[in-house]
Amino acid sequence: MTPPSPLHRPARLGLVAGALARLGLVAGALAGAACTSDSAADIDVGPTGDPTLAIAEPLSEGGAPVCASIGTDPDFRMPFYVSVQQLLLRPPGACGAYAQCGELALYVNGVLNNLSSVPAVDLLFRRLADRYHDGSPHAASGEPDVLSVRIAAVDAALEPLLDHAGEPLSDEVQVTSFVTCPEP
Repeated sequence: MTPPSPLHRPARLGLVAGALARLGLVAGALAGAACTSDSAADIDVGPTGDPTLAIAEPLSEGGAPVCASIGTDPDFRMPFYVSVQQLLLRPPGACGAYAQCGELALYVNGVLNNLSSVPAVDLLFRRLADRYHDGSPHAASGEPDVLSVRIAAVDAALEPLLDHAGEPLSDEVQVTSFVTCPEP
């Protein structure tokens, strides 16, 4: 006959049951601690300071339009570099719960030209009906023939992102374009 297992003895069963009960209490306490409000402090909500956006390059000098020598390349791109503070740039759908997060939208004369999720965006001249703008006054309106380039921070639905004062995060510069810019 095989002797009974030491775990089947009544005295041992009481010890094992007691140890299991203590382990259950410890596990329950640890699980309860994980659900306290202390863990909410670890949630990353992204930047919360007042966001800013500014065109870093190209900059106009003395209020004059920026001149772009675009040559005759039908796919010419003019890069704009943007400085952002307290704002995350991400592709559409990648912002999650971050409120101060979006992408850059480049508008030319109020029409969307290009999007970017990095702090640089190209003006795509192939998307313009007229590539060349010399700054001279229009005969009908007297307004200068320039491209008004505005770069704005937008959400995935292309709605503008706002600073803490409720103003859209955007900056604007005027651009003239020639085959070769004239000498100053």
